[in-house]
Amino acid sequence: SLHHVALYTLYAFLLFFKPSEAFLVDFLLSRNIEGVDSEKDLSRSVLAVFTYSRMPALLLCLLLCRVCGCKAVVVLGSLCGLGMTFLTITAGSLPVLQLSQLLAAFAFAGHIAFDALQFSGVTAEGFQIVSHFTKGFTLASCCVSSLLGQFLRNSVGGSTLFAITMAFEGLACIVALLLPGGGGGDRGGEVAPQRPDSAQGQGGSRWGSAKGSPFFEVWQSMWKGQVFLWVLLWVFCYAAHDLVLTNWQILAEVKLEQYSMRNLNGYMWSAGYMVSAVLTLVTSSCKGLYAYCPFIMVGAPLIMGLALFGMGLSTIASFYSSFVFFQAAFQLTAAVRNASIARDVGATREGGVDRVFVLSAILWAASGAGVGFEAMIQGLIQSVASLSFADEVVWVALGVILSVVSFFFASFFLVCRVKRERRKRRRGI
Repeated sequence: SLHHVALYTLYAFLLFFKPSEAFLVDFLLSRNIEGVDSEKDLSRSVLAVFTYSRMPALLLCLLLCRVCGCKAVVVLGSLCGLGMTFLTITAGSLPVLQLSQLLAAFAFAGHIAFDALQFSGVTAEGFQIVSHFTKGFTLASCCVSSLLGQFLRNSVGGSTLFAITMAFEGLACIVALLLPGGGGGDRGGEVAPQRPDSAQGQGGSRWGSAKGSPFFEVWQSMWKGQVFLWVLLWVFCYAAHDLVLTNWQILAEVKLEQYSMRNLNGYMWSAGYMVSAVLTLVTSSCKGLYAYCPFIMVGAPLIMGLALFGMGLSTIASFYSSFVFFQAAFQLTAAVRNASIARDVGATREGGVDRVFVLSAILWAASGAGVGFEAMIQGLIQSVASLSFADEVVWVALGVILSVVSFFFASFFLVCRVKRERRKRRRGI
């Protein structure tokens, strides 16, 4: 319903209104905290905690989602985000900063629960609308807040920007309590019409199957439609996006010093989200977009990979513009992925299935595998003492990885098409 979409959209806008986000690295380095003396120290000792905490946070939140429901995890994630910002403002030591990044990992795990919860109480026909609207207004919130942060930064200081972020996160926590759904497995919010009880299976199982657990339903759903392909794609795109969003300010700081330019992170952060928001909202009713998902699966990692080349090998101006392209490609693909998987999962059963949990488990599987790949890359970088995200070669290497992924998907779809053509010719004979 429109009421549900409005609540989901309001929550997303409030949660991501963070005028302080683009200046996190600059703020932390200005605090003169012992052990955080340079961009490299910050990358290896603080931001790395976030990377390594992601997997435990995802697993714990998946368990909580099954026991308490996705809405409870969304509320918990909102509270963790509030706590993270509070510790960032008040931290006076390295361990406290590391704790803030641990809370950040749980906050981000809550975002995945929201990606599933947003389809609760929405029919399959509305999946595209709700996915694009929540994503679009999330991006619009990031855009507006980044501009606000850039305008206010010099006049009010970093601590005030983080305080504004806290205020909006507090409002998001309140709205989270009003979101549809709740209870163990979100039993109150189905995303598709129910079959009569008599059609739910002779065993009377709410899952419509007497032979499997909820995770068996997740496994079955994984192989429906293009779900597995989206999961596979997201392992690499999600890992690259997380690494970029966690560490892009590190390289930006180096390039700003190299070219003796003032910090324009807020403007570029805003520009990236503005372009992403416009693309996502404009395509909210574009049905044809979903008819060409293979092109999106090939094009998204290619564009993201080329953007990473631009970020690593270019001047500061090209660095910023490449970041905008990277963001736009990822965010539009994220909206399409969420709605596409929701459609395929919603079609796997027509009665009695806790689709919100099944959908959340699939999204967590994709993100969890991506986090594992992300942690592997982070560990590889940290194993080389002289290497960090302040080095351009790291960004070029990430671009190569995504380009290879794009080539793999292009080859896969080409082989599938050739096989289909051969089968058609044989039937014609």
